[in-house]
Amino acid sequence: MGGGRRGNSAAASATELAAKVAAEWAATGAHRDPSDPKLDQAVLHPADDTPYASIVGVMVAVSQVGRPLASGRKVERVPAFNVTFAVR
Repeated sequence: MGGGRRGNSAAASATELAAKVAAEWAATGAHRDPSDPKLDQAVLHPADDTPYASIVGVMVAVSQVGRPLASGRKVERVPAFNVTFAVR
């Protein structure tokens, strides 16, 4: 039972983080126009001792942020960010 709660808590945290990233991107994102094919960049520089699960959680949350992209007459929803994981 405890594991289920932890999973739900992690999912809720990822959803909350995604909402915060989406709000920041909506205010300051460089590539928001549907006719702009470029994606904004999100580069993660975690500390050496950051747990892998936390890194993956952030990457998933950032990847959940989407935007419209026009392709001919169609408008599709695509990720707003190209996510890069940087290590030292």
